[in-house]
Amino acid sequence: MTVPSRNIPQSAVVLASLKSWLETVRWWFREFSGETAYEKYVARHRLEHPEHEPMCARDFWRQRDTDAEHNVQAGCC
Repeated sequence: MTVPSRNIPQSAVVLASLKSWLETVRWWFREFSGETAYEKYVARHRLEHPEHEPMCARDFWRQRDTDAEHNVQAGCC
């Protein structure tokens, strides 16, 4: 039994591969830079506290920066 060949243009394969690679790079960059922190906060908050709304993005980032300023952890020890 032979498998029918698909007539997919080579350019479509290359573009699909490039798109997949760029999506992966974007995901890693967003995770590394902390850009996904608010999205993760909202998802977790909705699971743990469905009875009230989460902070807005502006308040979240403000609170996160304030916490980082007051809880500095520098050095190796």
